[in-house]
Amino acid sequence: MFGINKRDFVLFLLASAAIGISQSVDTSFFNNFLNDNYHLSITQRTLLEIPREFPGFAVVFVTGLLFAFGDIRTAAVANLLAGLGALGLAFWSPDYLPMIGWLTVYSMGQHLFMPMSNSIGMNLAADGHIGRRLGQINSVNTAVFLVTSLITAFLFRFIKIDYHLAFSFSAAAFFLSAVLILCMTPHSGKRTGKRFILRKEYKVFYGLNMLFGARKQIFITFGPWVLIKVFGQGVATFAILSFIIAGLGIVFKPLIGHLIDSVG
Repeated sequence: MFGINKRDFVLFLLASAAIGISQSVDTSFFNNFLNDNYHLSITQRTLLEIPREFPGFAVVFVTGLLFAFGDIRTAAVANLLAGLGALGLAFWSPDYLPMIGWLTVYSMGQHLFMPMSNSIGMNLAADGHIGRRLGQINSVNTAVFLVTSLITAFLFRFIKIDYHLAFSFSAAAFFLSAVLILCMTPHSGKRTGKRFILRKEYKVFYGLNMLFGARKQIFITFGPWVLIKVFGQGVATFAILSFIIAGLGIVFKPLIGHLIDSVG
């Protein structure tokens, strides 16, 4: 069993590394892609968050429909959807409305992968080392994110990369991640206990999560847009900022994982 787990862990590390490439492309290119191709107003950009974030809500129901697949197969499906959405944004979004459709597919893949990634990571961890294992996986993802962001920033100082090419790279990384995950040992989901649990004693935690989500959504929507519209910043700036954030993440993610295991 250890051999299988070790092999699966390596495969999932590689898959997470591939996802790091896609995340870097998304962070560095996406908002400039919207501005340069569709010239959105702030109102249009705000409304675009509805189809972009709706999959985050719908993923509760989608994971239920795919429950029999298990977390590994569902994660592969998620990356296939995200890759297809990236190709749609690159080549099949000549106007605003088609772009919304492909953005929804792209976002569904991204949101569907998030809970599956944590589930797989926890299943690959030994008892008492879940935080450490998740920290390792996130560190590899962040390291590749950092390198990709640095390369993007360097290239954009000298040449202009076409958005079609950027999203094609992103799609290829998503598809590679899906293939790597499909090479892992699959297992079916098993229902245990209640499907959905709310506990009164956790109400403060639930409230803090709602506030955190609202703050995060406001910032990731309007923060980049201010840099683009007010300060005229391009892809290279976003790539450099991503590089700095990723550098901090490489240090702190494993540390936080260790603290979770040691002090809770």
